[in-house]
Amino acid sequence: ETNWEDQYQLQLTTRDNFVKQAIDSADAHFAQPILQTYGTGASLRTMEVEVFELVRAGNTETAAKIVFSNDYALQLQLYRQTVARNALNMRDSSMQLLQDARRQLVIVTAISIVTIVALGAVWITVLKLFNHRLSVRGEMEAALRDAYANLERMVDQRTKDLQNTNAKLREQIERRKQAEDQLAHGALHDKLTDLPNRALLMDRLSRAVERAKREPNYMVAVLTLDLDEFKVINDSLGHSLGDEFLVAAAERLSKSLRTLDTVARTAGEDTMARTGGDEFVLVLDGIHNVDDAVLVANRIKQQMAEPFEVGGKEIITTVSIGIAISSGPRIDPEGMLRDADTALHRAKARGKSRHVVFEDDMRVRAVERLE
Repeated sequence: ETNWEDQYQLQLTTRDNFVKQAIDSADAHFAQPILQTYGTGASLRTMEVEVFELVRAGNTETAAKIVFSNDYALQLQLYRQTVARNALNMRDSSMQLLQDARRQLVIVTAISIVTIVALGAVWITVLKLFNHRLSVRGEMEAALRDAYANLERMVDQRTKDLQNTNAKLREQIERRKQAEDQLAHGALHDKLTDLPNRALLMDRLSRAVERAKREPNYMVAVLTLDLDEFKVINDSLGHSLGDEFLVAAAERLSKSLRTLDTVARTAGEDTMARTGGDEFVLVLDGIHNVDDAVLVANRIKQQMAEPFEVGGKEIITTVSIGIAISSGPRIDPEGMLRDADTALHRAKARGKSRHVVFEDDMRVRAVERLE
């Protein structure tokens, strides 16, 4: 009895737990069969409790009657059918739940696959866009490098062109400067002998005379030179060799002077037309007295008396010299040239290879001859 009582109590406890679980469960498929079974077995439990109480009271005969009665057997069979039916229903419900779970799993799997595929497509698109951007960036960088390279080549070419242009411009400026220098030099120098012409002579003589006016001890001498018998030489040898002779005479004359002395041809503006002009002018700047001018005149006569080699011919000539010395505050360049010419004519009148220093009475006699 004790084992039967314990087992029965365990069954009641287990059934009560199932009922409580069914009541607490929110799942209708699980709760409904249990509640149906519990409702069906309520009458049977009442009878079992009554039998249990009779057994405990020792009235086993009455308890046996109840157990073996038709009513108890009917309740027990009904309970067993209900339990079996509910078990089948619970199995069907479980199968339905399993199928629903499977369908949901399929749906979730399909959704996951679609999501993965979509994400894969998105990533592929992103990668393609990224690769495209990288490609475009690479192309842009390559184009930029090409543009920089072209720009550098253009700058280099432009720089070379500018350098060439600057070189040509400098060359043109240099040629123009040389031409201007040549023009300036030609305007102030004799074209045949390259000696200072009358314009440059008068400029230098004017400055020397102005200084002589300011400084009482400062003296200037003007020597007018004329090559004796030059007309004979020019007529006998021809104008071409006569010009060569003038060039050689000018070179020798220049070498015989000090650096501060100025030698000039006074053929004037007619030098180009009158190629037979043989007159030279020498300005001695800063002499101490007339003896210095006479010393220079003697040196010139001595050097000019040496033979000239022109065109394979030996030419011997002499020179006549007129000397004018600055004296007093009333001197002027034109007056000194005029006085030197007067002295030159007096020297030529006395013979060849002579020099004459101008004196005031020469001017008086010249004026008397004109009157």
